Amino acid sequence: MLARANRAGYRTDASQPGRAETTGYDGALWDQRAAVEGWIDRDRVSGLVEAAETAGLIVLTHTVVRRRFGRRCACSVDVTRHAGQTCTRFGVQPRGGEVRFQYAVCHPAAVNAVLTAVQVTIAAPGYGPDETVWTVLDHWATAG
Repeated sequence: MLARANRAGYRTDASQPGRAETTGYDGALWDQRAAVEGWIDRDRVSGLVEAAETAGLIVLTHTVVRRRFGRRCACSVDVTRHAGQTCTRFGVQPRGGEVRFQYAVCHPAAVNAVLTAVQVTIAAPGYGPDETVWTVLDHWATAG
């Protein structure tokens, strides 16, 4: 389903399933919410956002901060907890330099496409198993 979403225009760069509290390698409890983060053209973003919001999912959208010292939105969504403390967040608004660094091996046209796209983060409202994110993405991708 992520491949279908990518082919439909939502280029994902991070995702994780929802997991209930489980004992990790270190003996501490870990849990996570189902979440995905990626990029979509500005002209396609509204359909994806509407589908996710209608399903009751958490949705964050950002554009790239183009100025080196431009103000960044402080919002993100906690997606993984370790021993009750957040250790992973999705939806941190990127700066242009970060995007250029992350995609440095890509063709300049591909990097420019990301720089002008909208970052969309979609997450389940709760921690633990939840297929809603994947169901919404699959439906959006096949309806497109």
